[in-house]
Amino acid sequence: MLIVKNALFKWIAGLTVAVSQAAWAVPITDTVIVGTQEWAQVSLFSNVSWNAVSTQCPGGVCSASSTLNGYDLSGWSWASVDAVQSLFNTFTGQTNLAPNQYFEINSTWAPLFMSLFTPSSANPDGSSSVHGWSSTADLDGLGEAYAPAMLHSVNVGIPPIPPADMALGNITRSKDYTSPSFGAWFLRDSAPAPIPATLTLFGLGLVNLWIFGCKRGVKTWLFKACSGVLDLSQYSQANSTGRASACS
Repeated sequence: MLIVKNALFKWIAGLTVAVSQAAWAVPITDTVIVGTQEWAQVSLFSNVSWNAVSTQCPGGVCSASSTLNGYDLSGWSWASVDAVQSLFNTFTGQTNLAPNQYFEINSTWAPLFMSLFTPSSANPDGSSSVHGWSSTADLDGLGEAYAPAMLHSVNVGIPPIPPADMALGNITRSKDYTSPSFGAWFLRDSAPAPIPATLTLFGLGLVNLWIFGCKRGVKTWLFKACSGVLDLSQYSQANSTGRASACS
């Protein structure tokens, strides 16, 4: 009985901590929408290991109580290496399957990517990168996982080749690796912006005013015509006949 009580106490304590953390977690608002997907800024999740992320979102699935670095992950998914590779392909124009890599000198897509995604690292030489964990583990038995990265103006160290832009979906790191310049990739479906209820009501109000105004205008015209205030001599015989029937 004592063992059962202790187990129940630990379960309740763990549940209380999880609920408390979720209640105080901050919603993710710093995001980038690409097509039909909304991506959280990778830099929000710096200094976390793959193992730490996996604890909150096992298999890439985040629950209602999942939090990371104080952010609420409910409704989000930890992106696979395939999803991140697809994101990279959207910018590079390639069709590479994950895990893969692409290099280009003086590209237009790398600066565009960096203008949308906050670099997880930026160097004095002007180079920058967005680097983070995917949910996909490397099955080579070395305890590593895929950590895709987008790099801009990185010195490749092969003179006279100038600094290159790179979309790297094939980088792996030890699952316990952490770094201030290393985050994680999270995404969710981008829902269409709903029309505010007040705007809908405002539109209905305008329609009702228009209908009321039309009806009121017809009634005013009939009153003036029937009382002789309005001179109908300028109208056709058909209009005069209509007046007679309307006033009878």
